[in-house]
Amino acid sequence: MPLTSEFWYFSSRTGAANPSCKECHKADMRRRYHADPALSRKRKRELRQVRGDEIRQYEHDHRAINREHYKAYQREWRKRHLEKYRRQDAERNKKSYRRGRKTLDAWYANGCVVCGCYIKGAMHAHHRDPMEKDDCVSQLCCRRGDALRAELGKCDQFCANHHCALHHRMRNGDNDVPYDELILRMRAEWRDYIFEQAERAALRIA
Repeated sequence: MPLTSEFWYFSSRTGAANPSCKECHKADMRRRYHADPALSRKRKRELRQVRGDEIRQYEHDHRAINREHYKAYQREWRKRHLEKYRRQDAERNKKSYRRGRKTLDAWYANGCVVCGCYIKGAMHAHHRDPMEKDDCVSQLCCRRGDALRAELGKCDQFCANHHCALHHRMRNGDNDVPYDELILRMRAEWRDYIFEQAERAALRIA
């Protein structure tokens, strides 16, 4: 929808009919016009919405042309406001970590794949195929949730004891055994151990 002089007038602050950017010399859509105060509020909202589309397109094109200028300005701004950005980065990292940790704890709550136990603070993630590992799960807690969930899809959850036992067996004699078969063996051994302990407890009670 084109805007006519009926709805807009030139800005008195700029002193120019077509103020342009100093870098790319393109007409600055943000400062060119101001809404006429005589218009109704509803009409102003409609015009602002239409004008907003033009402004967003202008800003997108302007940033594409002057990308290096924007980056240099942002670096200089951060240097001048270093403490402010340090606090903001620390708060953002804390929020991201809490969000990622919540996702991780919900995944750990499914229990160990060997014994089914869930011990908060003593659960580990193990990659089924080390060649598919992109990053440590603990390092992904501060990043986007999609990256964390994608990495968890490559892992199984273990309690600390069985994770240590798994790596010990993989280093000592069972390194040629397929991963799925090794997990089945560990489950069978755990089941036998539980039955043995239950029999001993029954004998002591008797």
